[in-house]
Amino acid sequence: MAGRSRGRAAGKPDRFLFLRDDIYYYLRRVPARLVDVDERAPFVRQTLKTGDLALARAKRDLLEEADNALWASMLVDSPQDPARARYQAAVKRVEALGFTFRSCAALGQSASLEDIVSRLETIGKRCAGHTAWS
Repeated sequence: MAGRSRGRAAGKPDRFLFLRDDIYYYLRRVPARLVDVDERAPFVRQTLKTGDLALARAKRDLLEEADNALWASMLVDSPQDPARARYQAAVKRVEALGFTFRSCAALGQSASLEDIVSRLETIGKRCAGHTAWS
C-alpha cells in the first residue's frame, strides 16, 4: 500500500490518535533517520480539534499521508528541502483560512462538492482585488 504506514501501526484503525480531555490529537514518532532534520522530533503532535472519532480518523489519515510524503522527500533530498518549506507554508495558509490541510488527491477522492465549493469561495474572497497576472 503506497503512502500508508508500515510496521506495528499499519492496519490499526486508531493508529497515531491520542485522546486527551475529549479532544483527539495526532501523535506520531519521527523516524529515527530524520530526527536531526525534522524540528518536530522526536514526536509530531497536533490537535485534530475534534472529539468525534470518525472525523479524527479522517484528519489523521490526511496528516499521515502528508508526513509520509514529507519524510520520503527528506530521505531523498537535502535537509534544506524546499518542498518542506512549501508544505509548511501550505499547511499554515490552509489552517489560517479555517480548513484542515488536504492534498488535491484527497480532496478529489473524499471531499463533498459543498466542501470544495466552500474552499474555492474562501480563496475567491481572499483574492478579490488582486490581479493574478499583474
